[in-house]
Amino acid sequence: MINSVVHGAGQYQDLADIGITVNANGDTTAGTTLSFDQNTFETAFANDPTAVQNLFSDATIGLGNVISNSMGALTDPVNGSITLQTNTLSTQISQYQDQINELNAILAEKRTQLQNEFNDMETTLSSLQSQGTLLSALSSIKVSAPSSTGVSAIGSGSSSSSSG
Repeated sequence: MINSVVHGAGQYQDLADIGITVNANGDTTAGTTLSFDQNTFETAFANDPTAVQNLFSDATIGLGNVISNSMGALTDPVNGSITLQTNTLSTQISQYQDQINELNAILAEKRTQLQNEFNDMETTLSSLQSQGTLLSALSSIKVSAPSSTGVSAIGSGSSSSSSG
């Protein structure tokens, strides 16, 4: 835009012709800088002041018009570069938010599944512990050998038989 060449505005077709240069030192890391050479400008203006004026202000081809058109292309509310980029970013943000919501739903389902599995495991473990306790209790019960009467005694104490 600033380095645009303006054809038909006179003998001066770009800013350098009248002493204005962009990034004259070649350093693009410092951002865009304009340099002004007063001697070149005064010489150009002295030689053809109308051509210098037309370079900036010609209604159809002057740099003022070029800059205005370029700014319009950037800021147009429907098709401007900034508007289009903003719309693209908004769409991407919306898509990312949808993905986040989907992943959160998947995580919630997985959490519920894991909690249910853990609860089932706790129930199974409790049942196994109860069975273990029951088996321990059963193993402490002693069965004595049959007596002469043919009746066996169950218990941990001594059997007493009555004589008759």
